[in-house]
Amino acid sequence: MSGTLFPFGNRLFDPDGIAICGVSAQFLLLFLLLNAGWSAPALAGPPAARLRLRAVTLEQGLEIIDAATEHYPQVSDKPDCSHLVHEIYRFAGYTYRYASSSDLYWGTGEFLRVWKPQPGDLVAWRGHVGLVVNPANHSFYSSLRTGLHTEDYTSTYWRRRGIPRFYRYRLKNGLGSEAATRRKRTQVSAEKTNWPPS
Repeated sequence: MSGTLFPFGNRLFDPDGIAICGVSAQFLLLFLLLNAGWSAPALAGPPAARLRLRAVTLEQGLEIIDAATEHYPQVSDKPDCSHLVHEIYRFAGYTYRYASSSDLYWGTGEFLRVWKPQPGDLVAWRGHVGLVVNPANHSFYSSLRTGLHTEDYTSTYWRRRGIPRFYRYRLKNGLGSEAATRRKRTQVSAEKTNWPPS
């Protein structure tokens, strides 16, 4: 076998004419794309090193949660879930084009899908989205029927909604949020905001 393969029908052949059975044309296309440097983060999580360079850090994720605590007492009308997380990210200085909860569930170019959530990540179901507060106790913050509250995303109710997907904000040009760095943050005590609301 010479090492060079070419497709013929639903099989691959080497130049010596020996068939390699059971390899689909789709697999060949994926193989060629991957060898050309193409990556598919939605199919397989990006390497950890690349993720650290391209997504918010744990510290920046905590900054997003901090922004939620400051945002909470300023809410007069209860926004829906997707507008709430959009407002919090904007308030923290991490802007993205508004997307519905369903769009966020299926993925947008402004977030990377992750399998181990950290504070500040999105947790999304088909038709609902929230903000991960503490992965250790599976808590997330969202706009719910009863108001703006935290809940457990592993509870029976949320498990009935299906398996959630987690997304982490993708930093533009690998840089942090300048707006968040420059913004003078008002420290609001937990007693004053009743944070996190449950």
